Amino acid sequence: MMKLRKQEGIEKLLFDTSASIEWLQGNRYLLEIAESVYISTITEYELLWSAIRKGQKTEDIVWKYLEEVIIIPISSDISRFAAKTQAILRSNGNQKSMADLLIASTAKVNNLKICRFDSDFTVISENMDVELIFLRQ
Repeated sequence: MMKLRKQEGIEKLLFDTSASIEWLQGNRYLLEIAESVYISTITEYELLWSAIRKGQKTEDIVWKYLEEVIIIPISSDISRFAAKTQAILRSNGNQKSMADLLIASTAKVNNLKICRFDSDFTVISENMDVELIFLRQ
């Protein structure tokens, strides 16, 4: 497992589940850009649920990761922001998953950038003005 490094002038990022998985798989680029790594309790759930299904070895690795990151719980501000954003998206025909909205709202409310490896947050970010860092493999 890679240790999180603290360096001046590097990003404070909210990792979504895809970025967390990349981190767990040893993506070295993430070591260079992340000063502090945050995750939402939604990402915590998604990682643990997947790990439990895969077995004890994977679960142990995920637990170590969770000890290293800063986990942000879902607050009323986050849930309210997510609900308002969902209403806007739905009125435009772009309803998104509750999980992705809560993760993006966690980033917005806490002034963090979302680090992700998939395109799940593109439409959401356009409607809530949250910065995305899209990393390709």
